Amino acid sequence: MLAAVVLLLLTQVTGIDAKVESLKVAPSSQTVISALIDVHDDAAEFHPEQCDVEVLSGPSWLEVASEEAVFEPAAPGIVRVLVPATVNANASGKAELRLRVKIYYCNNFEGWCRADKVDVKVPVEVVAPSAAKIVARPPIWTLIIAAAFLVATFAFFFLPRYVRSLCCVGFVVFGLIGAVQHREHIKAYGIAKQLCVSCIGLERTYVLRGSPRIAAETRDFVASLNNTYEIVVFSAEWCTNCPYAKAVVKKMVEASGGKLTMRIVDVEKDKDEAAKYPIERGGRIALPAVAVRTKDGVEVIFGAQNIEKRLVDLLRRLEGRQR
Repeated sequence: MLAAVVLLLLTQVTGIDAKVESLKVAPSSQTVISALIDVHDDAAEFHPEQCDVEVLSGPSWLEVASEEAVFEPAAPGIVRVLVPATVNANASGKAELRLRVKIYYCNNFEGWCRADKVDVKVPVEVVAPSAAKIVARPPIWTLIIAAAFLVATFAFFFLPRYVRSLCCVGFVVFGLIGAVQHREHIKAYGIAKQLCVSCIGLERTYVLRGSPRIAAETRDFVASLNNTYEIVVFSAEWCTNCPYAKAVVKKMVEASGGKLTMRIVDVEKDKDEAAKYPIERGGRIALPAVAVRTKDGVEVIFGAQNIEKRLVDLLRRLEGRQR
């Protein structure tokens, strides 16, 4: 038990890691830069549409198409980044490519989202065309097998039953081989994970939507507060649970009769203001975050799950301190 706790703590402080292989390229060729980003959170669900890649520096003979970067799940808590690139004819020697990868992901079990950035250094070496790792094309044997199965299809109904069965098995095997070559099995894993979490119900998810209603006890409590408090809600466009958190706080502010005020800070648009508050967990921004400023400092709660109850408990504690 103690070992598990120590391992969990170590995982929380390791932050975000990037693993990348050195790249060998040939002049006048195309290649793909591949990196694995590990956020050390098996429950993380990535949002590829909100991820991007920025080129910080690199050789002039390497044109990186950062806007065409692809983000795909590789394993729980790990996303693979694939960035296409073109090598010019005058490429030579060795160089280092530096990329900044920005990823967005959420933990729907705890009800928060994060934005992380990690700098990736890719060693690039120009070699002879025979030694370069160029974008793979289908091997010739796959084309031969495909042609053979195409011919077999025309004669399918004229063959014995056992031969037709073998043809069906061959089609399935060939399809699986092609899918693995094109990394479709990784995409299928991501789809299955989403279905398990969101649709089938094997795991519970806490993506909170809609217009919330606060309890009558909460309305009475906030209306009877002896002190005034400013509540700051930190959010971002990519945060799935932030609208729900903002709606709950807004309802409580409206019921307080002026005892509570609300301010919303977008961590992407107002980074300087966000930096004034302790809204990081493990060195990374966690959203949604709700902060209450007091005379003694700032109290922060994270996540939208049970936010009404947790915010009421926080206000009760603050009221007790100031009596």
